[in-house]
Amino acid sequence: MGYYSIKTNSAGETRRLGAILGGFLLPGDCIPLLGEMGSGKTCFVQGVAEGLGVSNDTIICSPSFTLINQYSGRIPLYHIDLFRLNSCRDLEDLEIIDLIHGDGVTMIEWPQIVLPGLPEIILRIEFNWDMTSETTRIISFISDTDRFDALVGALHD
Repeated sequence: MGYYSIKTNSAGETRRLGAILGGFLLPGDCIPLLGEMGSGKTCFVQGVAEGLGVSNDTIICSPSFTLINQYSGRIPLYHIDLFRLNSCRDLEDLEIIDLIHGDGVTMIEWPQIVLPGLPEIILRIEFNWDMTSETTRIISFISDTDRFDALVGALHD
């Protein structure tokens, strides 16, 4: 299993990291985002949207109340937030499984409820605070796919 961590010191750095990753993502990629509230998940998705070519005029925000936001870029971005769901049964009505591994990239905040039922995941990303600074985050990329080395190489440059 591949593991790589990067420290970002600002929201801008977190977005730039997401933008780099977004440039490498492909249709059907599903990426669960794990971390506490305020740890940088939505900020990172804003960067991924940029990397996928979503218009700069588009406001990327957490879909906490809508559960799913869809954005158009070179490939669609499906941003899912499962914070308010209590069980997997709640997912049946949302047709989320149809989005995952479809024609776009799916990024899932608060994915714990669905992790066991997800098909192959190319990458899992964990967000943590660095206790030395309020703005510093440690973002860890975990994967066991062949594409992991290429993704990490791009993020490291």
